[in-house]
Amino acid sequence: TGANLLTAGLISATGNITGGNILGGANVNATTHTGATVSVSGNIDAGNIRTAGLISATGNITGGNVSATNLSGSLTTAAQANITSVGTLTSLNSGAISSSGNVTGANLLTAGLISATGNITGGNIIGTIVGTVSTTSVSASGNIDGGNLRTTGLITATGNITGGNVSATNLAGSLTTAAQANITSVGTLTSLAVTGNITSGNVSGTRGAFTNVAGTLETAAQTNITSVGTLSSVSVSGNVQGGNIRTAGLVSATGNIIGQNLVINGNAQITGNLTVNGTETIFNVANLTVNDKDIIVANNVTGGANIDGAGIQAGNPATATWFYNNATTSWQSNVGITPTTNGVLNLGGASNFWGNAFLTTSSVTGNVQGGNIRTAGLVSATGAVSGSQFNGSGAGLTSIPNGALTNSAVTVNGTAISLGGSGTVTANAATLTGTVLNATVVSSSLTSVGTLGSLAVTGNITSGNVSGTRGAFTNVAGTLETAAQTNITSVGTLSALSVTGNVQGGNIRTAGLVSATGTVTGSSFTGAGTGLTSIPNGALSNSSVTLGSTALTLGATVTTVAGLTSVTSTTFVGALTGAATTAGTVTTAAQPNITSVGTLSALAVTGNTSSGNFIGTLNGSGANVTAISATNISSGTLAQARLANAAVTLGSTALTLGATVTTVAGLTSVT
Repeated sequence: TGANLLTAGLISATGNITGGNILGGANVNATTHTGATVSVSGNIDAGNIRTAGLISATGNITGGNVSATNLSGSLTTAAQANITSVGTLTSLNSGAISSSGNVTGANLLTAGLISATGNITGGNIIGTIVGTVSTTSVSASGNIDGGNLRTTGLITATGNITGGNVSATNLAGSLTTAAQANITSVGTLTSLAVTGNITSGNVSGTRGAFTNVAGTLETAAQTNITSVGTLSSVSVSGNVQGGNIRTAGLVSATGNIIGQNLVINGNAQITGNLTVNGTETIFNVANLTVNDKDIIVANNVTGGANIDGAGIQAGNPATATWFYNNATTSWQSNVGITPTTNGVLNLGGASNFWGNAFLTTSSVTGNVQGGNIRTAGLVSATGAVSGSQFNGSGAGLTSIPNGALTNSAVTVNGTAISLGGSGTVTANAATLTGTVLNATVVSSSLTSVGTLGSLAVTGNITSGNVSGTRGAFTNVAGTLETAAQTNITSVGTLSALSVTGNVQGGNIRTAGLVSATGTVTGSSFTGAGTGLTSIPNGALSNSSVTLGSTALTLGATVTTVAGLTSVTSTTFVGALTGAATTAGTVTTAAQPNITSVGTLSALAVTGNTSSGNFIGTLNGSGANVTAISATNISSGTLAQARLANAAVTLGSTALTLGATVTTVAGLTSVT
């Protein structure tokens, strides 16, 4: 309760709403309203609207029955079969008036023909006049209605000009009839407002705002278009500039692609060159494949100082590095460098060898060849060490031949005697002194001597046992009884060699057979392996082969092979699973595991075909086909009995497809 009730929302009450004025801009829904005046700018929806006053509306008043003492306005429904009489009309517009009596009125207006056997008398004659009317001007305070109004002057009216056709050089004013089917062209419009659709050949203008535009824009430059919907494809012959360019398809350009960020969820293919002018290039890929022979880093600088630290880093943080060091003019690595296979690869070559090698420790199982080998440690080898010069202590050397010595002989009393050799020294026995018999005494009656510093015998020595710390013999016949002969470093060609222990050496070569009851170990074996047996899979570089995605290991039994992309055979026996992409004929009729096939050019079935949905063209009688969707029928004739619904009910009248209906009953409303 109050002087005024104001709300931008809804007023709802189960009782009565009473007031001087009820004003609303939206809808008023009420069972009963009592008031002096109801003014609503929107719609009034109610069961019955009753008033002793006036109902005035700028829009339409729609209802079942309208009952009032006075109704003002125009009836828009043309046919009024229930009106059999009217009062005195100030005017009457009708398509045809037929009367056996007189027709009298202030104005008689018709778009048809007024025909009379008598005279037509009136203040104004409106309509088509058969004949000619000549006058300087026609002036009427009322309406001028006629079939054709022709004048070489000006037609002006404060009201409406209504007629079948209006033809003039210039027409001023507004056309109130919305549909103008005969207007095919207009002049230059300052603006055009259309609430419906515009269908035309070409639409040209300086600017336009449209909700939906269908068709092809022929003007290439569209500078005001700042966004578009999802495009199936876009092709641009010039440059494309934008914030983000996203596509699930392919971006292809003959020119440059320039942007802030480039995100590609699928594959990217660049047929030209790729130039990255940023500060960092990141490849988050599993494998990086490069066809170029050269990979150039620090391409933008010259000189060793500027490329110091350039190289390759593996891992983040770095696990292994290979960087250039300008101070030492060399590549430096933080990890060691090893070959993939022992004793096979070379470090340098015969024509491209290293100058110097600086090593803390060097361990080589094969041969070592070089210009100079320098070490502060020990050089140890099971084979021969050859060189033009050896520097250092020779205390550990043994079996040095005379030819390797600068001086290999001594001269006694004018007689040169080589080391390890013998000679004759002539001397006067009277001059012999001391307890040691001189070597020049070639005969003696002595049966024993003391400890000799050396003994040279040119003939044969026959004795029981000869023992000594060291001896040099040209030929030794007999059997050596001392098993360990550490000073023997080489022997001649042996007819056979039998060793009960281990045999160790750089290379072991034989044209015969190497037989051992134990294990034969070496970095590499050269020769035919036809006599080898019981080689385990673990000793092979490759002990399996992958067929499709199935690994076939030597000695194993495989019953299922998966991952094959193609299998070709003259005949297949048994069940096949997977997708067959190679053409051929399956000879086994029943294939229960085949649940789908590709696009067939033809399919012939002698029995029944059962499926969920059939999509395509059906040829034949279709006698047993039911419930077909109408959107899938493009041609042919289909009996109504095959349709799920063959009729529609309008009101209470059934309209069957193919039938003719002249009367429709049961309608509650027709608009």
